[in-house]
Amino acid sequence: MQPLNVPDGTPLKLRMAAKPGSALVDTDAVALPAMRATGGVFGVMYMVDEGDHYTSINQSELEAVGMTLDSLHRLALNNLKKLVQGDQPGLKFQPGPLLKMFMMGGDFESSLVLVDELWDVSVPHETPGDLNVCIAARDICIYCSAQSTQGLARLREIAKDLEQRSPQNFISTQILRRARGRWSIVGSATSP
Repeated sequence: MQPLNVPDGTPLKLRMAAKPGSALVDTDAVALPAMRATGGVFGVMYMVDEGDHYTSINQSELEAVGMTLDSLHRLALNNLKKLVQGDQPGLKFQPGPLLKMFMMGGDFESSLVLVDELWDVSVPHETPGDLNVCIAARDICIYCSAQSTQGLARLREIAKDLEQRSPQNFISTQILRRARGRWSIVGSATSP
């Protein structure tokens, strides 16, 4: 994860390699997921819950229903907020002496970084000041005070461990910082 350095709402183009070490494939002609820059550091891809699996939404599907990437983003955030506030799965908070964790059914925890109200209104009551956050997998949203060097070290350990143990669910070893209502990147599990 690198800072995107593009304005929020900028459409992103997915680049992928067929296997590690191979050349990147240009995906213009392929119907790949619609993606958008958000929060200065996130590339957001949108999924539809099909009951037993998720499918991605591509640009041609958006156009077919008359939606823009921005309107899809607003709809997705509203749906996520309903999940947070609802009973199923609903947001659960797990406090700890060093780290704190959000739980929400195992599919949407990493997406919680997109809910500004959670980080700017709710979390400061429990953990005032800047925060370090780990979203190493889709079911992980762990954080601590940015002043805790032990907490940061533990977040890095968790990210590195998940990268090795669960590569199929892995997102990133990057540790995020939430300060003054904005996200930035602190560093990875391997490089502070």
